[in-house]
Amino acid sequence: MRWTPEADIRLFSLTLSLHQVQVNYAQLAEAFGGGVTAKALIHRFDKIRRSGDGSTAKEGGGGDDGNTGTADSPAGTPKKRKKQKVVEGGITKKKKGD
Repeated sequence: MRWTPEADIRLFSLTLSLHQVQVNYAQLAEAFGGGVTAKALIHRFDKIRRSGDGSTAKEGGGGDDGNTGTADSPAGTPKKRKKQKVVEGGITKKKKGD
């Protein structure tokens, strides 16, 4: 067998899913750097454990949720509708202090 980065990912993923590996997430986050938090690592490890075959780890992503920003994902969080008030002759936007 030839060890490739993909095979390493699969090995790591299967190890996590098949064995009870104890991880010190706070220590790992500090060593990892780049602003990664222990909570982010917990979520990422859980996602890799659940996949069991390395498919999640190969997707990449950058956020805690592993969202890669594909065309199927929403553009962003929707904004709240601005309040409007009714005035004589139509509707106008509500001003601050009203």
